Amino acid sequence: MRIRQQIRHYVHDTRLLKACTGLCLSLSLMAGTALADWQLQPTDSSLTFTSTKNVQITEAHSFTSLTGAVDSHGAAQISIALASVETQVPIRNERLQVMLFEAQTYPMANITANLTLDPMLALAVGQSMTQEITLTIDLHGISQTRATVLNVERQASTVFVVTNIEPLLIDVADFELVDGFQALREIAGLKSITPIVPVNFSLKFLQQP
Repeated sequence: MRIRQQIRHYVHDTRLLKACTGLCLSLSLMAGTALADWQLQPTDSSLTFTSTKNVQITEAHSFTSLTGAVDSHGAAQISIALASVETQVPIRNERLQVMLFEAQTYPMANITANLTLDPMLALAVGQSMTQEITLTIDLHGISQTRATVLNVERQASTVFVVTNIEPLLIDVADFELVDGFQALREIAGLKSITPIVPVNFSLKFLQQP
């Protein structure tokens, strides 16, 4: 029943989402300009995920609006505007925004973590290290934690690039996205969509003067 309702209300919710997208993206950009020791460089950063449909067709997607920072204590936060999802297919973008993420209600996903800065700051330019951390992911009104291992590279005296070594596996059931997932499958006429979604990121941080 919920799947049919989502499909029936798709057009209405798409209009509502378009009305608030500009505001949400503006707030996201404003959040990223807050004072911080290390600021995310969005144009040099990426957060991607892959989807697999009908068992064997895998496609890569991304988000085009990321903001974030790391403070002097190592507290890191990344914010993702869910309306900025990019699949290279406009109608699919809208369906993910409205039917899966429900971005009109949950416009942002937030990731927080605590980095150990001392060994990072001890790196010489060109050196890298790994660091085990726990991510807290807030998505669709649900908060979950995930352990991951980062590769941290000091590209310049004021620049760090942080990447995950292995894909972060997100189960849609953990964030109560199953109904939206099934609605997407039904409206697209697919036999299946794999509910485990691999996520990768590469985040460039610049030290603030």
